[in-house]
Amino acid sequence: MMCSDFTPLASKSNLTYHLGRMREAGIIRVEKSGTAKMITIRRADLDARFPGFLDTVLKAAEHMSLPSLDAECEDEAVVEA
Repeated sequence: MMCSDFTPLASKSNLTYHLGRMREAGIIRVEKSGTAKMITIRRADLDARFPGFLDTVLKAAEHMSLPSLDAECEDEAVVEA
C-alpha cells in the first residue's frame, strides 16, 4: 500500500510524524525500494517483546468504525511510503 492510502485516517503530516515515531520505537521497518519506501510491521519482534499485544490491538480495531483501506492485514503488512 502507499502512504496516501492512509489519508482517510489522518493528514499526511500526521501520518509522517506517527510513522517516524513507530520506526524509532522499532514497531515498523523502513526499506528503500527504488524511489519508494517499503514499511513493514516488525511482527516477530513485537510478539517476542510483547506477546499477544498486536493481536489484542488488531482484535479491538475490528470493533471500531474506521475508514476502509481496501487491504487485508497480513502477519507482515507492507506499505509503500
